[in-house]
Amino acid sequence: MLSRAYENSTLKQQLQTVQQKLEEPSGCDKLIGSSPQMQRVYQLIRRVTNLNAAVLVTGESGTGKELIARAVHNLGSRSNRPFVAVSCGAIPRP
Repeated sequence: MLSRAYENSTLKQQLQTVQQKLEEPSGCDKLIGSSPQMQRVYQLIRRVTNLNAAVLVTGESGTGKELIARAVHNLGSRSNRPFVAVSCGAIPRP
């Protein structure tokens, strides 16, 4: 009886982990988190991946903008083409 309870608990934990992974779009493997805020980020990534438009990711330094850009690229129709990250802050003003 006790071993069954332990096995059931372990299986529930494994199921929860798998469900969280399924909620994250594949291609976002470098992004971590399952909070409501991160779920909104994952949803936004899904919405923009197949747009035929440029996507500008903005935010404070160190917030993971390049990780988001890579996820959008990896999930989009151009994933077989090279990804080029451009740091706008590194471009000198005219």
